Amino acid sequence: MKACLAVLVLFAVVAFGASLEENPNGSENQHVIKPRATIIAPPYPSCVFWRCTSNCRNKGFWKGGYCTLLGCQCIT
Repeated sequence: MKACLAVLVLFAVVAFGASLEENPNGSENQHVIKPRATIIAPPYPSCVFWRCTSNCRNKGFWKGGYCTLLGCQCIT
């Protein structure tokens, strides 16, 4: 039992010493974490269905138009 307790105390001392070696400044963090650069996509053109349809009809497309990610598309 005494040998087990001695091994446990020795292990605790070694673990504590190893933790001090990893970070000699105490609680200060050695590694500086840099934030990642954020990629900002260009805004998509806004498209309202009724406005798209009416604009296409005013341009001469009698079927109107529909909205896509790239904007209004007139139907030929």
